[in-house]
Amino acid sequence: LGMLPLRDPDAAVAEVDRIAGDLDLPGIALPTGLPDGKLSDSELRPTFDAIDDHGLTAFVHPHGNVLSTMLEPEESFLNPLVVFPTDTTLQIARLIYDGFFDDHDFDVVLSHMGGALLPLAGRLERGRREISDPDDRPDRPVIEYLEEFYYDTISFSRPTLRAAIETVGVDQFVFGTDYPFDEEDIDTSVADLEAVVPSRADRDRIMSDTARALFDL
Repeated sequence: LGMLPLRDPDAAVAEVDRIAGDLDLPGIALPTGLPDGKLSDSELRPTFDAIDDHGLTAFVHPHGNVLSTMLEPEESFLNPLVVFPTDTTLQIARLIYDGFFDDHDFDVVLSHMGGALLPLAGRLERGRREISDPDDRPDRPVIEYLEEFYYDTISFSRPTLRAAIETVGVDQFVFGTDYPFDEEDIDTSVADLEAVVPSRADRDRIMSDTARALFDL
């Protein structure tokens, strides 16, 4: 996957063209946000228009953020365990409410099973209906955006994985391992999937077929 210099919007547009053209890569890796802004900031609109035009798939993975600065040095292990999934949850919810996913339709794969987005699906949807002005963005029910995202299977909790699949459907999942980071455990990831998804055809979709389609493999 290609990486973009998002702090330089003009260079980012050129890099999208190079990634899809000269490099012929199938997708890009995106952070959840920028240190001083969101992916929905207006100056980045041409970059994401270019991603749409090329039909690239985006794999979204969080980086360190303000929550990381609250941790003591001996607590750094909480970054991948808590901070990263929390950042994904917050930043993707902000993008939904900004209308970012109304303006762009490239495929999005969320790491760490989307953080807490799927467990919070009901709260996010209820808030859209009861708190927000119906004429405000997002243009559709929140659950519809969650049903369009793709999620890796990294949770290390069979009940959590089962509930996530029940929330948006087996077609929205791709196999994940966290390799090569500390949480990587391929044997457990495979065993969890085999225990939660009884259908061989569904497991094949998660283990291979969906990713092949998303990234033109």
